[in-house]
Amino acid sequence: MCIRDRYQRRVRGSCTAFTMLSVVLLALALPSLGTQPYHELFHSQTLDHFDPSSSSVWPHRYLLNNNSWDGRNPLSNGCKGPILLYTGNEGDITAFWDSNGFMIEELAPKWGGLLVFPEERYYGKSLPFGARSFEPRNLRFLTTAQVLEDIVEIIALVKQQYQAQNCPVIAFGGSYGGTLTALLRAAHPSTVAGGLAASSELGYYDVERWSEHGVDEFTFEDIVIRDYQSAHPQCVDSILQVSQALEQAEPKTVVDTLHLCTTHALNPHQSSMLTYALENFPQMDYPYPIPPMPAKPVNHTCSVLVHATQQFSNSGDPHILIKAAAELTDLFFGYDGSTCIASPGIGGLGNTPGDGPGPGAWGFQSCTETLHQFSAHTLRAYDWTYNSSASICGSVYNGTVQP
Repeated sequence: MCIRDRYQRRVRGSCTAFTMLSVVLLALALPSLGTQPYHELFHSQTLDHFDPSSSSVWPHRYLLNNNSWDGRNPLSNGCKGPILLYTGNEGDITAFWDSNGFMIEELAPKWGGLLVFPEERYYGKSLPFGARSFEPRNLRFLTTAQVLEDIVEIIALVKQQYQAQNCPVIAFGGSYGGTLTALLRAAHPSTVAGGLAASSELGYYDVERWSEHGVDEFTFEDIVIRDYQSAHPQCVDSILQVSQALEQAEPKTVVDTLHLCTTHALNPHQSSMLTYALENFPQMDYPYPIPPMPAKPVNHTCSVLVHATQQFSNSGDPHILIKAAAELTDLFFGYDGSTCIASPGIGGLGNTPGDGPGPGAWGFQSCTETLHQFSAHTLRAYDWTYNSSASICGSVYNGTVQP
């Protein structure tokens, strides 16, 4: 899912989906949080799985819990219970553990499952080159193919350590993690017996068959809009009214009220910071709080904005609307009063809805493998073009990569 490293960087995004937004990951997260303890383990992982001459390794983190793997539901082949594998996402793996009630609180106790959560390379603590991991020359090892092989190696390790060679592995993932689950099952059917891939973007990457998959360039935003409409019938109108108030306000008023560092955060539009948050809240729409997010942040957003527009209709004071926008941007960007909110920078505001090319691991993956051709026509006017994305990639990575 897309809690990922958003609370660390605040500028990632792109938990985009094929036919559903990452909110579908609620299928993987029931109302009880993943509060079971885990073992934080590290494996000397192969750096390059496709170079037989390479012997380089790096410390790969994975989380493991065997509390339920006690033979309570043994299989006919003598296996104590299935291995329940979460295929990771583009972020710190502990965040996905904390939000995954379905596997941890439901499936593992019921089926006596062994829980294994590998962290994706270049995220969280799984940095192949440490602090130098994000230098362009070192990012070449960040590919989906390498990630899949990392998972296969972790599975082999766990099976050996727990004498579970005859235990089936069932994979789970959502958004990019769902794509990993699907590809893992397709590429390694002997390793993974089955998988649940929620919100996978696979259909989006198959551009020539979009019509068959029921998607187009506006599907991402259409689902975002539908989420807000479902939360409150007046929500979208309130969003547009608050956005208009931001556009009409004096720049200094917007900077001061939204606690922004500089006017750079007002580009390309004075409402861009709010739009950025609004496009991403549905990707974190869990039914329970995951600090700093409240439970059901989409509903919370609608409550704040609708209430503000109702107050505005009585008072005529547009500052009410701007303060409502500030409440939401403060929430999304983690404002605590200790410092101002900086612009997400290149690849952030005005970029592909849900985020796309930019700095950092996911920005690099967007520039090399996971580029999403998303446009927008409601929350903002945005027409995706290849040249625009390629320009960002070239700027960030000194022309070393091309989408």
